Amino acid sequence: MRTAAKRKSKKRPVYDTIKLRGMLEYVLRDAVTGEIVRRGKKGNTVTYSGRNWSMTRILNTTVTANMLSALAFGSVSTTPQPTDTQLGGFMFISNFANNTTFIPGSANGPSQFSGAMSFVQSQASLFPNPIGELGIYNGSATNSATLFNHWNTSPPIPFTSTNTFSVTVTLLS
Repeated sequence: MRTAAKRKSKKRPVYDTIKLRGMLEYVLRDAVTGEIVRRGKKGNTVTYSGRNWSMTRILNTTVTANMLSALAFGSVSTTPQPTDTQLGGFMFISNFANNTTFIPGSANGPSQFSGAMSFVQSQASLFPNPIGELGIYNGSATNSATLFNHWNTSPPIPFTSTNTFSVTVTLLS
C-alpha cells in the first residue's frame, strides 16, 4: 500500500496556445420580396499559411504584412484543410473596403475581426457557379496573398439574378 508521501504526481505539459476561430454567416434573399431564401452559419478552418502569417506579425516587428482585406469566393465545397493555400474553385475576390471592424482584446476577452459585404441581383454574374467556398486573404491578388482561413458552404449557395446575397465573417482570437 502506497502512502500519500510516496505517490508521484503526474506532470502534464503546459500549453498556451492562440486559438483562432471564426464564423461565416450568410443570407440569400429574394430580390423582389426580400424574403429569406436561405441563411447559414459555418465554422472555419484557419490554414497553416494563415497561422504563419499571424505569427510573423506577432513575432517580427520589422515585417509589414497586409491586413486581412479581401474575401474570395469559389465553387468547390470540399472540406477545407489546414494545408490549403488557395480556394479549390476560385471564382473572384472582393475587398472589404470600409466594411471591417477590429475590436482589440483585453485581459478579459478576445480580439475580434469582422468583415461584411453584400451583392445585389445585378452582380449575380460574378458568380458563374453556386458558391461552395469562401476564404479571407490579406490582399486581392490571390497568387501573391495569403489564404488566412477557409470555409465551405456545403451545400453550395445558388446566387442568381433573382436574389440578393450578404455575407459576414467574424474571427475571434
